[in-house]
Amino acid sequence: MAAMAIGGAIWKDVWFLLFGKVWPQLGTDHYPWYAKSRVFACEKFADWEPLMPRVREALEEFRSSAADPQ
Repeated sequence: MAAMAIGGAIWKDVWFLLFGKVWPQLGTDHYPWYAKSRVFACEKFADWEPLMPRVREALEEFRSSAADPQ
């Protein structure tokens, strides 16, 4: 978690994979104080299987956008 906090603090893209929603999200889908954060949280506590396809899709989109700078 410390590495993610440092990355977020210096405006790098950081992704969090969480077992469920946590209070630091302040009711949002990201961490408000990390401008380039993205949170993937399990709908049911620690139910990772349905979450992984969403992470995969987002990673593919991220890779495509990084390979094709505009």
